[in-house]
Amino acid sequence: MEEIVLKLKEAIEIRSTIAKNENALWQKISEALQLYLIHQGKIKEGTSDNSKGYLNTKQAAEYLGLKYGTLHGWRFNGTGPKYIKMGGAVRYRIDDLEDFANRNRPTLSPPYPRKQGS
Repeated sequence: MEEIVLKLKEAIEIRSTIAKNENALWQKISEALQLYLIHQGKIKEGTSDNSKGYLNTKQAAEYLGLKYGTLHGWRFNGTGPKYIKMGGAVRYRIDDLEDFANRNRPTLSPPYPRKQGS
């Protein structure tokens, strides 16, 4: 029985190490994405929110290629991407913007047959 407990403790330690490494990996991916977005001109360098993976409404709208009012309206109606409020500030995670864009990507429908005689 002691051997089983020991193996379970080892497994828990390994899982903890994996979780820490996974968090570090996602942090590095987020940093690389931030640098890419800055390079592409999608977000501006030097804003503290960008370094944490968050965009304000104007930046998020630019990122998605939308007007500020469109994103604001979607948020008001509850139809837009996920967002968080920090005090009075609205912020969007880049991952949430990507998920929203992917969920709303149009799918190609099969071509409809042409009517005879047209």
